[in-house]
Amino acid sequence: CVEGKLIEILSSKKGQSRSDLELTVNSFLGSEKLKLEKNLIFLGTVGSNAPFIGLFETVLGIIKAFSDIANQSSVDLGGAQSISFGISEALVATAVGLLVAIPAVVAFNYFQRKIKTILGRASSLGDYLIKLQSKD
Repeated sequence: CVEGKLIEILSSKKGQSRSDLELTVNSFLGSEKLKLEKNLIFLGTVGSNAPFIGLFETVLGIIKAFSDIANQSSVDLGGAQSISFGISEALVATAVGLLVAIPAVVAFNYFQRKIKTILGRASSLGDYLIKLQSKD
């Protein structure tokens, strides 16, 4: 628990000046923020890039379907079915990209908010403890 670590650190710094205690709290909160946000980059990257990967796959699938149309000497029902299958398969890639991205973005936002809350509480606790034990 971040607050518990902060209490432990500040209790070992009794008798120090207010500015030294503030520096200790800020340094601690900065390092904790880095630790807490360490794995968020993965969620952010997946959430922001998955739709584009799906869209890229869709574009490639549609290009292939039009290429198949261009290479047919005559359009028949069987050719139209295979082309529509290719296009529908390409659109599935977009759907999969969105199915991956939406939960990743939701999780990213949830954890980002949670980290902000944790650090806000720890900062408030640090301010309170500094007032209690600072000499100046």
